[in-house]
Amino acid sequence: MCKYILLFLTATFIINGICGGGADEIIQISCDEFDSLKATVRRLENFAENQVLLNQRLESDLDKQREVIKDLQDVISQQAEKIQRLEELPRQTGEVKSKTPTTVKRTLKSTSKIKRYADNTVAFFATLTKTTLDHLGAQQNIVFEDVVTNFGNAYNNHQGVFVAPVSGLYLITTSVLSRQDREVWADVVVNGTVIVRLNGRGTDGRHGSGAQTVVVTLKKGDDVSVQNEANDDAYWGTKYTSFGGFLIQEFEMDSASIVG
Repeated sequence: MCKYILLFLTATFIINGICGGGADEIIQISCDEFDSLKATVRRLENFAENQVLLNQRLESDLDKQREVIKDLQDVISQQAEKIQRLEELPRQTGEVKSKTPTTVKRTLKSTSKIKRYADNTVAFFATLTKTTLDHLGAQQNIVFEDVVTNFGNAYNNHQGVFVAPVSGLYLITTSVLSRQDREVWADVVVNGTVIVRLNGRGTDGRHGSGAQTVVVTLKKGDDVSVQNEANDDAYWGTKYTSFGGFLIQEFEMDSASIVG
């Protein structure tokens, strides 16, 4: 573009030399257009730099989530080894003559229960695919409508609520992204009780992100959701905002052992 403007200015000087007069006004207009183009290029460069910084922050958050998931996978692997040893216990018990048959029967019953729990899979993951989610009220659920995984069919993508199908130990994770130059506050809520909070604040034309991961005990029927904390918050979707979780270990528990 600059090359064409210089050619245009050169041609203007030639015409001025031939025809005389009037070139000053044409040169002035061309310079204004050139300055406008330079300003536009600067704005585009600033926008590109902001996007690079945003991508770097998101990659950093993603790396942290991967580390958390890796640690949990190690825990699950250790639990699986314990379960395998317990499953081998009945065979070993049958090979040894025991003087306490009642104890053997109790062990077999316990092992059977652990195997049944190990076969129970509960996991969900959903994202917000709308470009923006604006004007949310206080304590309003953020509805992650795009379901990626829903083993156990326990997540409702119309209300944004996960209902525990069995009692046990669960991992819950969420990540939110604000609109440009906006700040958002959100809560992970179990039965109306805030378990953990997160915040994202965008400045200088950029987005702001927040993420939390929590391990919590739930009894069957407990509901978990991500709620907007303040009035009129605005979230950025397009799969940058997500909600998920899975059952780590099922176990029996009474209602008195649950907070919330």
